[in-house]
Amino acid sequence: MKALGGGGSFIDMGCHCMDLLEFVFNSRIKEIFCMTDTLVHRYSVEDTAVALAKFENGAIGIIDSCFSIPDNSSKNVLEIYGSRGSVVAYGTIGQSPDGEATAYLETEPKGYDAQQARQLISTSKKIEATPYNTYRAQIESFSSSVLENREVFNSGVDGARNQALVLAAYKSAKTKKAQKVLLK
Repeated sequence: MKALGGGGSFIDMGCHCMDLLEFVFNSRIKEIFCMTDTLVHRYSVEDTAVALAKFENGAIGIIDSCFSIPDNSSKNVLEIYGSRGSVVAYGTIGQSPDGEATAYLETEPKGYDAQQARQLISTSKKIEATPYNTYRAQIESFSSSVLENREVFNSGVDGARNQALVLAAYKSAKTKKAQKVLLK
């Protein structure tokens, strides 16, 4: 219900993906275009959303969030592509403390090859990380900030920024036009 939660899948899950991409790219989203719909469920809010985000550093990202995919079929994939390779992660965007990520890196920047002669890249490397419950990490981080009298990792300003991003995405979905993000 929109009156209680503010929206559907995008405010529930897409907002975290925007945070993650801003963190990974070390750049703020400056403009967003979003499409939403209710395709499967009889919700009063969207069960499906896709957003295209333009970052201040020039990167472009795609964020999708769906309540319309069965949990077992959703693979929670994060894909990052650039001129020197890619990182592909499965099962790392979500509540469980598992998943895997692999980096496929080139030794130098390479452009697009019209022949698309893809080869197995021998420079792939599994990214090792210790599995950890994200909810526990949040509570421990906040508790440490209080006990040690230091800044929290994610502040109220960060939360307000994220809500400005969500509101810009929803406005875009309503107007069918890209929206500039006003809050830095």
